[in-house]
Amino acid sequence: MRVTSRREAVTAEIPRLRRYARALLGDSSEADDLIQDTLERALARLDQWRDGDNPRKWLFSILHNLHVDGLRRKSRRPPHVGLDNLGPQQSAPPADGASGCDLDQALLLLTGDQREVVLLVGLEGLSYA
Repeated sequence: MRVTSRREAVTAEIPRLRRYARALLGDSSEADDLIQDTLERALARLDQWRDGDNPRKWLFSILHNLHVDGLRRKSRRPPHVGLDNLGPQQSAPPADGASGCDLDQALLLLTGDQREVVLLVGLEGLSYA
């Protein structure tokens, strides 16, 4: 596969990568940073892409590895507590019906690995294999 067609294949996967990263991280700014790092690494390593490789699986592997690396870095740092977060906690009143945030909250209750599997299979349509 030529470099041009490989770049086109990478570009075609950006919406899926973005959707998955935003669902995984729950923060669009962090997700965009992860996408940028993923694309940077993928484009720098296009020569490692073997003909016949599935571009979606290749890109999602890069994104996953970068995400795990980021989690490891964060776990080594002490947690940051902003001054605004030191006051008493207030919770919003419960909603009468299901809100758009219910799914996000349910996903956040899962472990990182479980959340990734649910998002990759349910949202992105990838198989378990």
